[in-house]
This record gives sequence, structure tokens and C-alpha cells, in this order.
Amino acid sequence: MISKIKKIFKDCIVNKCLIDIEQNFKIIAAVSGGADSVCMLLLLKDLFGADKVICAHFNHKIRGEEADRDELFTKSLAAKIGVQFECAEADVPAYAKSEGIGLEAAARKLRYDFLNLTATKYTGKIFIAVAHNKSDKVETILHNISRGTSIDGLKGISYKRKNIIRPLLDLSRKEIEFVCKYYNVMPVFDSTNADNKYKRNLIRNDVIPFLSDAFGDDFSEHILKLSESASADSLFLQKVTLEAFEKCCSLINKPFYKIAINRSLFNVLDDAIKNRLIRLALTKVCDDKKNCVFPEYTGIYSDMILRVCSFVNGNNSGKFIEIGSGVCCVSAYSNFYFSHKSVMTPKAAFDSKIEISEVARTDFILDIHEFSTMEYFDGDMLEKLFGCDFIDKIKIIRGDVSDFSFSPFGMSGHKNVRKYLIDNRIGTFERAFIEFVVMDNCILWIPGVGRSNIAPIDKNTTRVIIIKHISKTEET
Repeated sequence: MISKIKKIFKDCIVNKCLIDIEQNFKIIAAVSGGADSVCMLLLLKDLFGADKVICAHFNHKIRGEEADRDELFTKSLAAKIGVQFECAEADVPAYAKSEGIGLEAAARKLRYDFLNLTATKYTGKIFIAVAHNKSDKVETILHNISRGTSIDGLKGISYKRKNIIRPLLDLSRKEIEFVCKYYNVMPVFDSTNADNKYKRNLIRNDVIPFLSDAFGDDFSEHILKLSESASADSLFLQKVTLEAFEKCCSLINKPFYKIAINRSLFNVLDDAIKNRLIRLALTKVCDDKKNCVFPEYTGIYSDMILRVCSFVNGNNSGKFIEIGSGVCCVSAYSNFYFSHKSVMTPKAAFDSKIEISEVARTDFILDIHEFSTMEYFDGDMLEKLFGCDFIDKIKIIRGDVSDFSFSPFGMSGHKNVRKYLIDNRIGTFERAFIEFVVMDNCILWIPGVGRSNIAPIDKNTTRVIIIKHISKTEET
């Protein structure tokens, strides 16, 4: 039986995890001390040798003495089979409380942070192996169904994602336990696995046995066949979605980072692609620290997609909804976009400046490529209107400009600035980032939007005042 198991394990690594075993690489095995991860470590060492395998253990500090026992067991096992050992610990309950997230989510985040950090210690090609098995895949599918999943949730767990591999996905619990006995290793038992307050435990301990009794022992195999079918369908739909993303979506950095979707192009898509496009767009949302909010689709649920679809189908221009985890969907004129609250409010520190220079009309060259960041004024006219020290009076501000006079270029009379920005399709949140170049109580120029009627250059101009708007992002 062991030879059959080793063959299944090797085939999974080569053909499904897509690892060229002739290459130079190392595998970091995430080992908790339980049967699954112990089996994986033993098979990896047997297949590749001790030099290519690192045993990595993360102590979550959730189960007190039992967690410390697991760490000592794993360290001893690594020493026994001659593989390198890496370890770290963190107070997961405290982290979960500080971040306002669940215990499982916090444990997963910190564990993967540790594994990825460990990977940076080594040179060359590095893989991280985690010990999900056949049963875990079935549990994941049922768990996703219980939350109202899409077809993607029926795929279950993937064999490989970036540098993370799951070489046990083709092995059953019975085969895993056999491996541990074959190598004469008695794994530790995590007492929290018996606690059905966790939904996954409830599915593993009660739901799957009940369904197997009701529909036969091959129930789990039928679920896995469903997973294969869903994976094939999902792959095709994802290809179509990526094509739609290229046509419909834009990643915009100014005045803040957002993922914008053209409303008219979106509306003609099939509903199945609309839903997938929204999911894909949400995976690209980042907070002000450039952290992905929904990495690899985690945390995106069907009810969120339904809320977005209902919102964008309504007459909601200028309005927004919060989806979750600080992410907002904003309806703005011809598009709607996703962004994170932390980037949608201007920072207290002003991040722009202006540079002012003067040239004679004979030396002046209009640079149309710099038109959005530069504006030009008649120097004699500005001196006549604001005095000989006018250059010292020019400044850049952001915020309330209701006390300032503004006469847009090409228009007679004054206009309310807020109305002017709305007419120029500047959205609600974007308006908070707008900067104004002013002098005394007058607005000379709104960079990126438009200028005033004050002192335009003409055929009689002899002095040209050039004002350049520079943001920190442009400066760097």
C-alpha cells in the first residue's frame, strides 16, 4: 500500500502541483503536528531528501500547554528525520481582537505571514506545502455551499496557487493515517477539532457522516467529481471574465486608488460574467497601506455581489454603499468604482506644491503635453489686478473655497465652484481631493479641471507667468 501512496503523492506533486523535480528548489512544509501535516512531511522527506525540506511550525498560542506540546513534538520530529526546523509564535486571540476579525481568519493570516517570511530566508525556487487532503476539499465545498457560493466555490481547494502547493489533495484520511503508522510516528491531536462551534468541525464531524449514511459511502467521491466539473467550467468563465475586465475596467491612481467599471459596457454583459467581473474587481482593492483587502477572493460572499448589482442598477449617481472590510462601491456618472475608505479621504498633510516661473513672450513655448499640470497667465494683467507683488500672493489650497470668486474660462460672470465641479463630472469623494491655485480671494486655476478667465495670454502679452502643479507622486 505504501508504494501506491507514494506514487499518488509524487504524481500529485509533478502533474498537479506542477513541480519539476529535476530543478533546484526547497519546500517549506507547514507542520502543525497533526496526522495530515506529519504525513506530508514524511513523504516529502522520503521523496526529495532532507536537504530540500524545511519543517515550519507556527504556535498560535490558542490552546496553552497543548500548543506548546505540539511545538515540541514537531521540533523533535524534524530532528529525528534530519530536516531543518523553523518556528514562530504569536498571540492570535489578541491579534484577532485588535483587527476586529475572527479567530480562524487571524490564525490563517499570521500563519501564512510566517510561512512567507520563512520563504524569504532561502534562495532559489521556494514552495510552501500545506497539508489539505481529500476530506478537506469535500469540507470546503460543503462549507462554501452553506455560505451561498458561486461555481468557483464548488472547485474546492486548488492544488497550486502561486508558490503554495497542496500535495496531499489526492490522499484520503485512511491513507494518511496508514503513512504515519508505516513510519512509526504517532501524531498529536488538536482538541479544538472536536469543538463543533466551528462550522468546519461541524461539517467534518456531523454533516459528512450524516450525508454518507444517507447517500452511501461514495458521497464524498461524487462531491469531488462535482469539483472537477466546476473547475473546468470555471476556467472557461474566468477566461471570458478577464477579457471583459480588459474592456470594462480601469485601475485609476488619482486622486485615489480605485477600480472603475464602465457602466454601459458592464450593462451589456451576461449576468454570469457581471458577477464574476465584480468579484475580480474586488480582489484588486487595496487599503492605504497597499494591502489587498480580498486576496485570492477570500472574504467575498454572494450577498456582497447581489448588493453591488442591485446598487449599480439603480439611479444612484453620487451615492455609495459599504460592502465590507472598509470597501465601498461608488456610483459616479458613467461608471461605478470600488475603493477602500482609508484612501478615499485626503491626508491631513498637504501633498502638492506649485512652482512659478516667468518668461518673455518671445521665449514662450506652449507644451501641450504638460497642459494638465501647467497653466499660463499674462504677467502684466496679473500685476495690474493684484499688485506688483502678485507672485508672492499665489498659493495652493484644498478644502472650502466658498468665499473665493471663480469665473470659469470662456464664461461670463461667476459660477459656484461646487456646481462647476459637478458639471465637470468630478464625483463626491474626488471633490475632497481637488486643489485650487488662488490669489487673494480669487481662484486662478483648478489643476486638472479648468482655469479662470483671469489674465489669459493673448497676442498683446509680453510677460508669461507659468504655474506648474506638482504632486508628490509626480515628483518621485
